[in-house]
Amino acid sequence: MLTIFKSNQPFIKILVFLLAVLLCIPLFFSNVTLNSSVYFRFTPIFEQINTIKWLGFLLWIIVVVGEGLYLNYLANQFKLLNQNTHLPLILFVLLNGFSSAGLILNSTHLVHLFLLLALHQMLQMYNERKVNFKAFNVGLFVGLASVIYLPVVVLMLLVWFVIRYVKPIYWKEYVASILGFVVPCIYVGFYYFMNDNLTLENVFFLPSSTHIIETNQLSVFEKINWHYVVFIALFAIFSILFSYAHIQTQVVKVRKYITILLLLLLVLFVSQLVFEPITRTNIYSYQLFIIPLTIIFSIPLIEMKRTRIAEGIFYLFILMIIGNYVF
Repeated sequence: MLTIFKSNQPFIKILVFLLAVLLCIPLFFSNVTLNSSVYFRFTPIFEQINTIKWLGFLLWIIVVVGEGLYLNYLANQFKLLNQNTHLPLILFVLLNGFSSAGLILNSTHLVHLFLLLALHQMLQMYNERKVNFKAFNVGLFVGLASVIYLPVVVLMLLVWFVIRYVKPIYWKEYVASILGFVVPCIYVGFYYFMNDNLTLENVFFLPSSTHIIETNQLSVFEKINWHYVVFIALFAIFSILFSYAHIQTQVVKVRKYITILLLLLLVLFVSQLVFEPITRTNIYSYQLFIIPLTIIFSIPLIEMKRTRIAEGIFYLFILMIIGNYVF
């Protein structure tokens, strides 16, 4: 099965679409509700969408498969992996559909879109002399993501590092990235100003961070199987170490691209440590890790010389997801 998805045949897209449909079927037989982080904006809108199950079903498939195709395009376009493949697409869909709780359309999927757009712009910066426009775009996309989910504001640190890491320094690019980040905040502030409700708390969506949240609303472990959590954690550690060793043999360009993805995972993890302990961890907040993890997981599954071990890991991953639905 892994060999099939590692290929670059067009029919794989159809198989992944059918898999996404199959994953969503349990949604019609469960009563999972959306209990997202207090930092997520637009949660009431997504709650209304998910009350109409067929609509939530349709949008989840379109959004997740669409974003998976985009991430797969980036992986192939920038040679993040040593071969053109559809493996990132299938992994992205599976990681999003890890359990019935993951099938709920939520603000994370919107944040994913802006993170993918920001990542695309950062990868395009490599070895270019002046990237003022790209720097502005990256700041804009991170700003839009931060308006939806405040903790990703920490990604601006990664943006400034990338500007220095992939090209010669040019100070105007730092200014451009800040201006891009500020633009969404200005529009949100203007909206609240016109409604006579302009406060810092409203612009950055801080009021609910002081609310008392019930325990069963925010636990990252209560809606998924412990075996799955342990498996993903161990495979993530193995994949990070494997990827770090792997990039040492790659050309400088690919080495820097993979380093950016590793740092993206690190920065997202730090953002959770900084913001989420206020209210406990949240299952939907950790969906943000899916973008870097998809590529990082793909590297050992493609590069391992012992293909049977890679196949075994992939089958075990599938079994863990099935277990999340059954138990």
